[in-house]
Amino acid sequence: MNYHQIIESFAAFNANSVNSLLYTVKSNLWLILTIVGAFVITILNIREEIEDYVTEEQNII
Repeated sequence: MNYHQIIESFAAFNANSVNSLLYTVKSNLWLILTIVGAFVITILNIREEIEDYVTEEQNII
């Protein structure tokens, strides 16, 4: 195997992996969006609880 064949094999492998990743994302788009949505909702709820805690603590003082 020479250098040119190694580069061609590497390029073909990367093209195949990118296509596989795109197919997986397109096939499971609703699952991915659901997971992202749940993560965002959790982060927003945590931020709201932190803000409420700080406001309640300031009212006590």
